[in-house]
Amino acid sequence: MRASIRVDMARDLEDPAARKIADAGLRPTAARVAIVHALEATRDHPSADVLAARLGMRGKRIGRATVYQNLEKLVEAGVITSLTSSDGLRRFDATLEAHQHFVCTESGHIYDVHVDPQLLRLLKPIDPASGKPVKGAKVGQVRIQFVGAWQEPQA
Repeated sequence: MRASIRVDMARDLEDPAARKIADAGLRPTAARVAIVHALEATRDHPSADVLAARLGMRGKRIGRATVYQNLEKLVEAGVITSLTSSDGLRRFDATLEAHQHFVCTESGHIYDVHVDPQLLRLLKPIDPASGKPVKGAKVGQVRIQFVGAWQEPQA
């Protein structure tokens, strides 16, 4: 019995999502792998409820509480990230590389976008009282959020 479990686990770890989860110190359960796959397949940063519904539409029978619990564990382990949207909902993102966001005021969706890295390096925090750069500030990351109406690019 143990040998078959090891074989299944080894086969499962051939899946990049399962490997990512295992590398973060979590067991790559079917629910966790399905959640990561669903997040990697979308660009709109779904909420937990939307993600649970999408998993259900894909034939994945994962309870809402299980989705919530596993999203939290995946965020804590650094496999995915979360952000709070302007509507107050917590949204989830599988993209770990530095990027910015565009929030669509019409749909509420959040899209990944990039800003010229040279421009980002030029940005400095300014003290509103003095109008001068904040002394001693060591910026590790700049987050920019665009807000407006998103139109899908025409093919």
